[in-house]
Amino acid sequence: MQGDMTDISSFPSSQGTMAEKVRTFPWHQTPLGAIRTWSAALRITVDAMISSKFPQCLFWGEDLIAIYNDGYLPMLGNKQEALGKPLRATWSENWEDLRSITKKNNVGRNRLPRRLSARNHATRAG
Repeated sequence: MQGDMTDISSFPSSQGTMAEKVRTFPWHQTPLGAIRTWSAALRITVDAMISSKFPQCLFWGEDLIAIYNDGYLPMLGNKQEALGKPLRATWSENWEDLRSITKKNNVGRNRLPRRLSARNHATRAG
């Protein structure tokens, strides 16, 4: 995918069920807005995630809007229509537990990725 988002017809660059759903979803009706207005960070992350065979789900923005790949579909069970919906709506039965986790992340905790040191101890990257 090139940096020019005037032509979004080939985004995401991979094929599959979720690639097609992401392409045709009415994003302009969500807090994320139309794909052509997405930041480069969001476009690149979504493109890489959608092409991965490993189950992945991204919750983006203040409303934690869900975008996920084909591998994640079985994890949703009967929640197949979670695309473009807030985390609190899709996982409402667990929202009270999830809320504290998301609040910690949103205030900057747990934002630095962990890496393994030479002795295989988790350390903060930075």
